[in-house]
Amino acid sequence: MEFGTVFVVCWLSGLLFLTWVIRRHAEDARSKGPKLGPPPPMSAEEILKQRYVRGEISAEQYAGHLEVLHAPPRRLSHPESPRRIEGPRSR
Repeated sequence: MEFGTVFVVCWLSGLLFLTWVIRRHAEDARSKGPKLGPPPPMSAEEILKQRYVRGEISAEQYAGHLEVLHAPPRRLSHPESPRRIEGPRSR
C-alpha cells in the first residue's frame, strides 16, 4: 500500500469515529433534557392547598379538609354499613 492510501483510510476512520462521538453525545444530551408530556398528578393535599391559595375555600374549610385527609381510615361497622339495594326480582 502506498502512503496516500494509508493516510486516506486513517483520515476516513477518524472522521467516522468523530461522527459517531458527536451523534452519541447529541443523543445523550437529548435524553437528559426536559421530559415532555403531561405533568405528574397532584396529591389531594396539593389540590386543597391550591384551592385555599386561590380563595376558593376558607381557612376553616382548609383546616377541616386537611384534618380529614390526615385522619386514619375508618372501617364501617355493621349498623353503619350501607344497605343493599335490590332491583326488581325476575320470576
